[in-house]
Amino acid sequence: MRNKRFSIVAIILLLVFVLSASALASPTVNLDGKQLTFEVQPVIEDGRALVPLRAIFEAMGATVSWDSNTQTATAQKGTTSVILPIGSLSPTINGQARQLDVPGKIVNGRTLAPLRFVGEAFGYSVNWDSSTQVITIKNMPLTHTVQSENPVDNSITTDQIEIPLGHYVGDIVNGTANGHGVLTTKNGVTIEGKFVNGMPVPNGKFKMTFPNRMIYEGDVVNNMPCGQGKQAIPDKGTYIGGLKSLSQWEGYGEQTLPNSYTLKIIFKNHKPDGAGTLYRNFGNYVSVPICDVIYQNGVIVSKSPLTVDSYTSYVPDYLKKSASPADEIIESNIAGEFEGWYRDTIIKLENGQEWKQISPEFEYHYAMKPDVRIYPDYNGNYQIHIEGIDNDVYVTRIK
Repeated sequence: MRNKRFSIVAIILLLVFVLSASALASPTVNLDGKQLTFEVQPVIEDGRALVPLRAIFEAMGATVSWDSNTQTATAQKGTTSVILPIGSLSPTINGQARQLDVPGKIVNGRTLAPLRFVGEAFGYSVNWDSSTQVITIKNMPLTHTVQSENPVDNSITTDQIEIPLGHYVGDIVNGTANGHGVLTTKNGVTIEGKFVNGMPVPNGKFKMTFPNRMIYEGDVVNNMPCGQGKQAIPDKGTYIGGLKSLSQWEGYGEQTLPNSYTLKIIFKNHKPDGAGTLYRNFGNYVSVPICDVIYQNGVIVSKSPLTVDSYTSYVPDYLKKSASPADEIIESNIAGEFEGWYRDTIIKLENGQEWKQISPEFEYHYAMKPDVRIYPDYNGNYQIHIEGIDNDVYVTRIK
């Protein structure tokens, strides 16, 4: 009888050990059918699975960085940016806060974060099977293609919805702003561009219209105008060029004033600085240089003998009804590719002529065999207008 009781106790202890080992075993993670391996295994804490953030994000194709000073992990994939501060219950996806039940933590030098947040951050689906301790993560693209004679993507609709930032009109996927759309925010700003998961992508090209009627079109970096763009300010003119923000022009730029004058110069801290040229504009294509200028920190310190008033009444001959003789205006096409102006660009025309740029313009524009028009200015010098380029430059014929 004693031996029998011992056997029963041994069996019970063995079962307890096996069950306990099973319960403590680390979950298995499968991503798109492939089992992932980790230096630090996933853990279960307060009923929530915490998984290695970097390993999973990198397997998804994201780039991960770590800021040791702020204890913050940042992941970027395409236009989606994920920021997770360790210990915080409010990480962000494209600037929009998400609430967690348990915070991320560091285990043996590795960042672990809640499973569902990690899996769904870049649009994946997550399934946790507690009986088998298996985590399944699958890529769920925003759109799908239906193979048929008349393919239709039923996942995308064009409609209007209310989102936390305001009123949105555009592409919608699963009830959320995804794709190209126009957002009118609650403070009256209109934003047109690409949206993902209900938010404007942090980096891209946008058109913004503000309540004061100012319009910005161009690059956006980290949700702020920055890079190359065009800023139009009512009653104050336009600016085209480099900028760090709407209030800080930086780099080469062209400021056009309401009185049809354009200053082309380098800007530093929102002020012209260095050598530049002042132009008088006529129509959409003709821009006549009338004054070379030098600025220091926004203040003009010198200019050429020419004055602005000297040419206020000038209109190029070819724009008048009594146009110049036909042989003074040359119309042709560039023989091949054109990649823009750069100091001494040589233009080869299909009519066999070759012209060399002599005015210091910088502008990139790629085109194949664009139309050109070469015309004389008020003192017999020649300018060229190329299809697709807003500003004309001076040229001299070399062949």
